[in-house]
Amino acid sequence: MRLDPPLEANIDADLREIQVGDTVTFKDISTGLPSQWRWVFEGGSPGESVVHSPVIIYDTVGTYPVTLEVRRGDKVSSLTIPDFIKVGYRELVADFTTDTTTVKLGDPVQFTDLSSGLPESWKWEFAGANGTVVVSEEQHPELTFSKVGVYSAKLTVSHPGGTHTVTKEAYLTVLSANPPQADFTASHTGIPAGGSITFENKSTGEATGWRWTFDGGTPATSIEKNPTIRYNEPGRYPVVLEAYDEVSSSTETQQGYVLVVPENGLVAYYPMDGSGADAGPSAVHPSVIGQVAFESEGRIGGGAAAQFDGNSLLLVPDHPNFNFGTDDFTIACWLNTMSTDRMMVWAESGANGGRDNQTWLRLGDNAERQIRFCVEDGSGGTIQNSDHSVSDGQWHHVVCVREGKVSRVYVDGVLIKEGTAPAVKNVSNSQPFKIGAQEGSGGGTYSNYFNGMLDDFLVYGRALSEQEIHHLFELQ
Repeated sequence: MRLDPPLEANIDADLREIQVGDTVTFKDISTGLPSQWRWVFEGGSPGESVVHSPVIIYDTVGTYPVTLEVRRGDKVSSLTIPDFIKVGYRELVADFTTDTTTVKLGDPVQFTDLSSGLPESWKWEFAGANGTVVVSEEQHPELTFSKVGVYSAKLTVSHPGGTHTVTKEAYLTVLSANPPQADFTASHTGIPAGGSITFENKSTGEATGWRWTFDGGTPATSIEKNPTIRYNEPGRYPVVLEAYDEVSSSTETQQGYVLVVPENGLVAYYPMDGSGADAGPSAVHPSVIGQVAFESEGRIGGGAAAQFDGNSLLLVPDHPNFNFGTDDFTIACWLNTMSTDRMMVWAESGANGGRDNQTWLRLGDNAERQIRFCVEDGSGGTIQNSDHSVSDGQWHHVVCVREGKVSRVYVDGVLIKEGTAPAVKNVSNSQPFKIGAQEGSGGGTYSNYFNGMLDDFLVYGRALSEQEIHHLFELQ
């Protein structure tokens, strides 16, 4: 005879204490060989089951009973165990990300909460170095920032079981929609030693400050928008400008931008930067006869050069400092021409034709007389002729020196011609100094126009030494 075992419901589980969101695997351990099961899980999901070993998830904190009813044939047994499952809060770990960490002012930024532990509330705080604070209590906020800056981002997440905070320093960079772009010009880029230059800030964008660097200048740095800088020593110097806002900057560097020439004995200096104005101590400004352009690109740096069209000149009014008479003098300039025609680079006086009191430099008479430097008075002229051509479309430094009876011509720092007059010539009378042409007999008419570019035209009331001339050339 077979015994009919008694049916008695019983319950087991792999976990009794869990955190929100965890799962529990239940197991029927009833005796009596049940063949049917009906589970009830208060607080669980699903809330009921008819399988032998159901897997249930709990999403809400609390302590929950479990009920199991088992059957075999007409036998039924039921068991409810109160407080069988205890569900606690998960440990919070705040975290987040964003679709970008660099954004332009006014553009939206999407932040995404990645926190674990099933938080129930969120507090965002974005703090900029400029004092700006942006806050939100959304889980996944989309924010727009109204001020440029670098922002830290802090997220605090909470549930009734606790809070957790994460801070990411310098996390978000908000750029100006119109960022700074450094640029500058100057009142002029060539000066005698001891002179000053006013720099004009041409930066675009929304800069909040500027940092200048002036090698060779006094002061050597400045944070003014348009500083005035003094240069005491001859040389060629770079200028650097950095324009910046709270988060970005732009730097403009001009190598060799400033040319500072020796001031000892200087009569006139025509940098040809934007005009024919005299930057020297005499301030003898020429008139433009015809069309001379001052916007052509210079030899180096940011300066310009004068473009002569073969039918124009600069006319310097008669001035005591240009009346060299029997004194020593030096005239130096940079020139660039392709023309081989006869043309005057400069002329002092000379409106009365031959045997006038005059001095001049002329190019291109013929193959044997490519450079002619003349000193002349009523007794006749002494001319230094050279077959050294400078009409090759390149920049050349040409210097003429009269020292007593000796006259010399230098090209690119090298002496190419020297001669001695029988007597010291008186080379001036009460007539203007010409740059780019000679004056016709009787005055007021001009010929032998220069065709090409001239730059950094210097007049000294003394004879520069070979070393000084070479130094001028090396200044470029």
